[in-house]
Amino acid sequence: MNFLSQVAALCPATEFHLHGWTRRDDPITPKLISDLVTQRPNVHYHGPYTLDDLPRILSAYRVSIAPYRTNSILTRYIDPLRFYHCLNAGLEVLSTDVPQARFMQDAIHVVQDPADCARTLSAIQQGRLAKQPSYSPVTWTQRMNRLIAILKALPRTKSLAAAQSATIISAVSAAGEPHV
Repeated sequence: MNFLSQVAALCPATEFHLHGWTRRDDPITPKLISDLVTQRPNVHYHGPYTLDDLPRILSAYRVSIAPYRTNSILTRYIDPLRFYHCLNAGLEVLSTDVPQARFMQDAIHVVQDPADCARTLSAIQQGRLAKQPSYSPVTWTQRMNRLIAILKALPRTKSLAAAQSATIISAVSAAGEPHV
Protein backbone atom coordinates (compact mmCIF):
# COMPACT_ATOMS: atom_id res chain seq x y z
CA MET A 1 0.00 0.00 0.00
CA ASN A 2 2.94 2.29 0.61
CA PHE A 3 3.82 2.42 -3.11
CA LEU A 4 0.28 3.38 -4.11
CA SER A 5 0.00 5.84 -1.24
CA GLN A 6 3.13 7.61 -2.45
CA VAL A 7 1.93 7.66 -6.07
CA ALA A 8 -1.46 9.04 -4.96
CA ALA A 9 0.33 11.75 -2.94
CA LEU A 10 2.42 12.69 -5.99
CA CYS A 11 -0.68 12.80 -8.22
CA PRO A 12 -3.36 14.50 -6.09
CA ALA A 13 -5.51 15.41 -9.13
CA THR A 14 -5.71 11.76 -10.27
CA GLU A 15 -8.40 9.44 -8.90
CA PHE A 16 -7.18 5.93 -8.05
CA HIS A 17 -9.74 3.12 -7.90
CA LEU A 18 -8.94 -0.21 -6.22
CA HIS A 19 -10.92 -3.31 -7.12
CA GLY A 20 -10.32 -6.71 -5.56
CA TRP A 21 -10.82 -9.06 -2.69
CA THR A 22 -8.81 -9.75 0.42
CA ARG A 23 -8.39 -13.07 2.20
CA ARG A 24 -10.82 -13.74 5.06
CA ASP A 25 -7.98 -14.81 7.34
CA ASP A 26 -6.04 -11.59 6.68
CA PRO A 27 -7.19 -8.74 8.93
CA ILE A 28 -4.15 -6.61 8.09
CA THR A 29 -4.82 -5.92 4.40
CA PRO A 30 -8.37 -4.55 4.86
CA LYS A 31 -6.99 -2.27 7.59
CA LEU A 32 -4.21 -1.05 5.27
CA ILE A 33 -6.77 -0.38 2.51
CA SER A 34 -9.03 1.48 4.92
CA ASP A 35 -6.11 3.60 6.15
CA LEU A 36 -5.05 4.34 2.58
CA VAL A 37 -8.54 5.46 1.58
CA THR A 38 -8.76 7.62 4.72
CA GLN A 39 -5.34 9.21 4.21
CA ARG A 40 -5.63 9.76 0.46
CA PRO A 41 -8.97 11.26 -0.64
CA ASN A 42 -8.09 10.47 -4.28
CA VAL A 43 -8.02 6.71 -3.55
CA HIS A 44 -11.29 4.74 -3.61
CA TYR A 45 -11.86 1.07 -2.79
CA HIS A 46 -14.72 -0.72 -4.57
CA GLY A 47 -14.38 -4.16 -3.00
CA PRO A 48 -14.36 -7.59 -4.61
CA TYR A 49 -15.48 -8.35 -8.15
CA THR A 50 -16.20 -11.41 -10.26
CA LEU A 51 -14.77 -12.24 -13.68
CA ASP A 52 -18.15 -11.34 -15.17
CA ASP A 53 -17.69 -7.80 -13.75
CA LEU A 54 -14.26 -7.37 -15.31
CA PRO A 55 -15.25 -6.06 -18.79
CA ARG A 56 -17.49 -3.39 -17.23
CA ILE A 57 -14.83 -2.38 -14.71
CA LEU A 58 -11.98 -2.22 -17.24
CA SER A 59 -14.04 -0.24 -19.76
CA ALA A 60 -14.18 2.62 -17.25
CA TYR A 61 -10.40 3.17 -17.22
CA ARG A 62 -7.47 4.06 -19.50
CA VAL A 63 -4.61 3.04 -17.19
CA SER A 64 -3.92 0.27 -14.68
CA ILE A 65 -1.17 0.33 -12.08
CA ALA A 66 0.19 -3.01 -10.85
CA PRO A 67 2.32 -2.21 -7.79
CA TYR A 68 3.75 -5.67 -7.11
CA ARG A 69 6.45 -6.12 -4.49
CA THR A 70 9.82 -6.41 -6.15
CA ASN A 71 12.66 -8.71 -5.13
CA SER A 72 10.20 -11.12 -3.52
CA ILE A 73 9.91 -14.87 -3.92
CA LEU A 74 6.14 -14.32 -4.17
CA THR A 75 6.43 -12.19 -7.32
CA ARG A 76 9.51 -13.69 -8.95
CA TYR A 77 7.56 -16.27 -10.95
CA ILE A 78 4.12 -14.71 -11.33
CA ASP A 79 2.54 -14.09 -14.71
CA PRO A 80 -0.35 -11.87 -13.65
CA LEU A 81 -3.62 -12.36 -15.51
CA ARG A 82 -4.18 -8.70 -14.69
CA PHE A 83 -1.61 -7.74 -17.34
CA TYR A 84 -3.48 -9.64 -20.05
CA HIS A 85 -6.96 -8.56 -18.93
CA CYS A 86 -5.93 -4.89 -18.91
CA LEU A 87 -3.91 -5.00 -22.14
CA ASN A 88 -6.64 -6.95 -23.95
CA ALA A 89 -9.12 -4.27 -22.80
CA GLY A 90 -6.92 -1.52 -24.28
CA LEU A 91 -5.47 -0.07 -21.07
CA GLU A 92 -1.97 1.23 -20.59
CA VAL A 93 -0.34 -0.83 -17.83
CA LEU A 94 2.26 0.44 -15.39
CA SER A 95 3.95 -2.20 -13.25
CA THR A 96 6.72 -2.32 -10.75
CA ASP A 97 9.83 -4.15 -11.90
CA VAL A 98 8.79 -7.79 -11.56
CA PRO A 99 10.26 -10.32 -14.03
CA GLN A 100 7.07 -10.80 -16.11
CA ALA A 101 6.60 -7.03 -16.49
CA ARG A 102 10.21 -6.79 -17.67
CA PHE A 103 9.57 -9.64 -20.12
CA MET A 104 6.54 -7.73 -21.47
CA GLN A 105 8.21 -4.31 -21.45
CA ASP A 106 7.27 -3.68 -25.07
CA ALA A 107 3.64 -3.46 -23.91
CA ILE A 108 3.99 -2.60 -20.20
CA HIS A 109 5.56 0.47 -18.60
CA VAL A 110 8.01 -0.86 -16.00
CA VAL A 111 8.48 1.71 -13.24
CA GLN A 112 11.20 1.70 -10.62
CA ASP A 113 9.64 3.71 -7.79
CA PRO A 114 6.63 5.91 -6.97
CA ALA A 115 8.21 9.01 -8.50
CA ASP A 116 8.92 7.15 -11.77
CA CYS A 117 5.36 5.83 -11.71
CA ALA A 118 3.96 9.37 -11.23
CA ARG A 119 6.09 10.73 -14.12
CA THR A 120 5.06 7.87 -16.42
CA LEU A 121 1.40 8.24 -15.45
CA SER A 122 1.55 11.97 -16.18
CA ALA A 123 3.11 11.38 -19.61
CA ILE A 124 0.36 8.86 -20.45
CA GLN A 125 -2.37 11.24 -19.25
CA GLN A 126 -0.90 14.02 -21.42
CA GLY A 127 -0.87 11.74 -24.46
CA ARG A 128 2.93 11.79 -24.75
CA LEU A 129 3.51 8.11 -24.00
CA ALA A 130 1.73 4.95 -25.09
CA LYS A 131 2.80 1.33 -25.41
CA GLN A 132 -0.69 -0.15 -25.77
CA PRO A 133 -1.01 0.40 -29.55
CA SER A 134 1.87 -2.05 -30.16
CA TYR A 135 0.21 -4.79 -28.10
CA SER A 136 -1.39 -7.79 -29.81
CA PRO A 137 -4.12 -9.27 -27.59
CA VAL A 138 -3.45 -12.69 -26.09
CA THR A 139 -6.33 -15.16 -26.09
CA TRP A 140 -6.80 -18.55 -24.45
CA THR A 141 -6.91 -20.15 -27.91
CA GLN A 142 -3.48 -18.70 -28.70
CA ARG A 143 -2.15 -19.98 -25.37
CA MET A 144 -3.60 -23.46 -26.01
CA ASN A 145 -2.12 -23.62 -29.51
CA ARG A 146 1.28 -22.53 -28.18
CA LEU A 147 1.22 -25.20 -25.46
CA ILE A 148 0.25 -27.86 -27.98
CA ALA A 149 3.13 -26.77 -30.25
CA ILE A 150 5.54 -26.99 -27.31
CA LEU A 151 4.31 -30.49 -26.45
CA LYS A 152 4.56 -31.66 -30.07
CA ALA A 153 8.13 -30.36 -30.28
CA LEU A 154 9.36 -32.34 -27.27
CA PRO A 155 11.72 -35.23 -28.18
CA ARG A 156 9.64 -37.71 -26.18
CA THR A 157 6.46 -36.68 -28.03
CA LYS A 158 8.21 -37.04 -31.39
CA SER A 159 9.51 -40.52 -30.52
CA LEU A 160 6.05 -41.62 -29.32
CA ALA A 161 4.50 -40.32 -32.56
CA ALA A 162 7.13 -42.15 -34.64
CA ALA A 163 6.57 -45.39 -32.71
CA GLN A 164 2.81 -45.03 -33.09
CA SER A 165 3.18 -44.42 -36.83
CA ALA A 166 5.41 -47.51 -37.19
CA THR A 167 2.82 -49.62 -35.35
CA ILE A 168 0.07 -48.41 -37.68
CA ILE A 169 2.20 -49.19 -40.77
CA SER A 170 3.06 -52.62 -39.36
CA ALA A 171 -0.60 -53.37 -38.67
CA VAL A 172 -1.58 -52.35 -42.21
CA SER A 173 1.16 -54.53 -43.70
CA ALA A 174 0.12 -57.51 -41.62
CA ALA A 175 -3.49 -57.05 -42.63
CA GLY A 176 -2.54 -56.98 -46.33
CA GLU A 177 -0.64 -60.28 -46.29
CA PRO A 178 -2.46 -63.34 -47.53
CA HIS A 179 -3.40 -65.99 -44.98
CA VAL A 180 -2.11 -69.52 -45.61
